Parts: sequence; C-alpha cells; structure tokens
Amino acid sequence: MEEPGVRPLERSEARPVKRRKAQPGVVAPGISHLRNSSGKFFQKGPTCTDEGAALFQQLWELMAFCCDSWNDFQKKLFLLYSEFTGRNVLQLGISVMQLLLSMPREASNESESFATPSRRQRDVLPLPLSSVGAAMKVIKLFTSSQNGFIIVEPEKLRTIPKQQRKQLLMRACSQVWRFNSTAVLNGQYLGWKGPIFYSWENHTPSQMKARDNIEKCCNYFCQDPFKEVGPVDFHELVRMKGIDYTGEEISHALPLRLGELLPGLPEGAVAGSLDAAAVASEEVQCWLNNPEECLRPPEEWPKPLPKASMNVRREDWNEIAAALVERNILTPIDYEDIFRAGGVPVLNGLFCVQKKGTPAPGEERLTRLIMNLTPSNALQYLKQGDLDTLAAASHWAGCQLPAGSALLWSGDDQKGAFYAWCLPPQWRKLMAFKWPVEGRFLGMPEKDEVWLASKVIPMGWINSVSLFQHLHRRIGFSRSP
Repeated sequence: MEEPGVRPLERSEARPVKRRKAQPGVVAPGISHLRNSSGKFFQKGPTCTDEGAALFQQLWELMAFCCDSWNDFQKKLFLLYSEFTGRNVLQLGISVMQLLLSMPREASNESESFATPSRRQRDVLPLPLSSVGAAMKVIKLFTSSQNGFIIVEPEKLRTIPKQQRKQLLMRACSQVWRFNSTAVLNGQYLGWKGPIFYSWENHTPSQMKARDNIEKCCNYFCQDPFKEVGPVDFHELVRMKGIDYTGEEISHALPLRLGELLPGLPEGAVAGSLDAAAVASEEVQCWLNNPEECLRPPEEWPKPLPKASMNVRREDWNEIAAALVERNILTPIDYEDIFRAGGVPVLNGLFCVQKKGTPAPGEERLTRLIMNLTPSNALQYLKQGDLDTLAAASHWAGCQLPAGSALLWSGDDQKGAFYAWCLPPQWRKLMAFKWPVEGRFLGMPEKDEVWLASKVIPMGWINSVSLFQHLHRRIGFSRSP
C-alpha cells in the first residue's frame, strides 16, 4: 500500500539513468526472470504483482551503482566517509540504501526455501519490502556525484510546495530507513546470499506487527531529516549505557528534585514497614544481622576509597532530606558511628533516574531515587543469595507445557518496592551520606547539622538485588497465614 497522495513513479518520471549492463556479482533483476536469475536481488512472492516487481526495478535503476567485485564495493564503502562534508539523517540513509542495493552477493541454494513462503507462512523473516513512493519522489530530485553517491541538496526541494515539504521529507526519510532496516534484517537471516529484497507489501499478521514496530522506530529517528549525525564510539556508548530489569535503557543520572521524586516514593506508613531480618532464612540472617560478614579484609580495601557525589543542589538538600526522613527512608546517625576505612569516613551519594509514570502537576518527569553506595560497595563481597533464580524475560519463551495445558501469568510493579524493607540498624554505619542536614529541618533545632543514613534496602547497594530476590521467594513459598 502506498501512502495517500504518493504513487509509484512512472517510467517517464524517474531521474534519467543510463541503463546498466549487469556486472559480475551484481545483477539487475530482469523482470521476466526474477525467479531464475542466479544472482537475483529481488524475490517475487506468490501474491506480489508485476507492478511491484517493476517498482523494484525502477528503484534499482534509480539508486544502484555497479561494483565488479567486493574490492570495488569496499572502495565505495570508504568513499561514504569522504564524499560528504556533513552527513545528515536523510543523506546517510540514502547512501546506505545505495550500498545495500549495490552490494555483491551470491545466490544460495537454500535461499529459495527461505524466500518463497508456503501456503501457511509462519516465519517473520524474511520481511517483505514496504512502500518507498515518497522516498523515490524525493530522491529523483537529487543528482549523483562522480563516485555514484546521490547528493542530498536541500535547495532542490524548493520545487515542492512549502506546506507539503516537511511531511513529505519526514515520510521519505522514514521510508528510506525502513527499507534499510528490512534489508539488513533479511540479509542477516539469509546469510547475505540470494534475495534480501523480498516480495512487496505482502505481509502476514506477524510481519505486519514487525513492520509497524520498525516504522515507529524509523519515524522517531527521522523527525529531523537534516539533523547531522556523526561517528559513534560504540565502546564508549556501551561503557556509559545500560538496561534495567525491564530491558529499558537506563537514563543518565539526574539531579534530585523533590516534586519529581515524591510521586515515585512509598508513603511513610509503607517505607521500612517490612522487617527483612524477620523474613530471611537463617543463612541470610547470619550476614544480614552482622555486616562484618560481608566486609572484605582491610588489605583488599581500595586505596584511595572510591567517591560518590551528591547530585542535588545544596539549597534543595535540606528540604529533600527532610521529606526522605518523613517517608521513613532515611534516618539520623551520629557522625562518630559512621564506618571508617583507613580512618576515612565512608560517605555515599544520591542521584535519580527517570522512570515511567505520570509526573506530578507542574513537573516535567517522574524520577526514581538511587543511592550511590559506590564507596561502601567497594568494601563488601557480593552475596549470592537467590541470584541464580533470577530469569531473563526471554527465558519464558522456552516454557514447555503438557498437551492440552495453558499457562496464564500476570505481573505488577510495586512502587518503591526496595524501600518497603527495613534493614537491621547495624547496616546504617555503611550507608551514611555525604552531606549533613540542618537540624531545624528535622525538628532538631538544637543541632547545627545532622548526618543521615539509609534505613531501607538501598537501590544502588551491591547486595540489594540478592537480598530482595531472597525475601520475595521466602514470602512466595511460605504458607498463607
């Protein structure tokens, strides 16, 4: 299906291109021999029309350049980084599309079985192509460089009425990247042999869902087609990014703001209301009631001790700290009781990350409180506990059920679940924070400053997940009262 108002290019409308002679390893798909050519790029599916096959031929003639060998193709690949002074989203997408259309590949004997579906097609891959009418309409306005790459020239777009230009550009850019994503997925699936461009708008229900998800991602990526994109240091990206237990990307550390924090915190009657030591097994109680069981020998303590910062403005800290004490999450501790490593007090930090949910009125986001216990964690061993019982979400896909059986499950997310559990007071010396609070904010006007420590299981503690999993399994397997 084409988008409203965008139709496939007629032969006479296409940018003038000299018809190419097929080169070794790169075969233009002859319309009458799509099913039989040994180096075919395109596989015509059972319900694909001749018009769909012709549309791919037009696309190939519009964009592909000839490469006699892999060596020639690699030269083209290197030119991608030298041809353009700037690479915006649209330019990069068109260039990648040209490379995918021109990449030499050999036909595979197995590719026929992958590419030609049976009457009842169950596999998601290979994915059929989706419409590229808007992309072709925009691309034909541009010209090619001597090296064959199509150059995106914004001034050439002035022929399009202004009120239509923005939407057409976004749609064209999204189609280009959707085409690229589909081709790469198919190439990976088929081992980059045979036709990675498959059928045309002939999707099964499962393929439609996959296509819609790809399109959603491409639409987000292509909101600004002329946005400059530079090279990515993937080693640095992997080092700085992560995912949480739901598979979502972990956000950057954010400063604490009371209005953003409060909706995500449990109420004071809930926070710290569950006694971890009372639920834990005898084995876990041994180290839970005696933190020294978790400490490394002093000779293994790092020197100097790692530091943690307080990601909060000084002028906001008193008010935020008072709210956390009121919510039963933090509690006062004497400065003399704070644990010391080599005579240096172990003081931890705080920050927050964005979380899903509805922000409070007047706030832009909802955040989750994270206690940065890096200094304290450096002194402790990780306790295994019930960590080996944690299963990734993907493991559920391998459940085997007896014939005639069905499995039903549900899930829920408890707000501030870690903070509902109170730790034994012995742990507070290892969980104190870097900044004191003015006593008057805590109802202690006689004290100039009051130091605080975590009263609950901190999100950010080396043993929080291990202990939390153990406690929930203990409750889950216990008899109902």
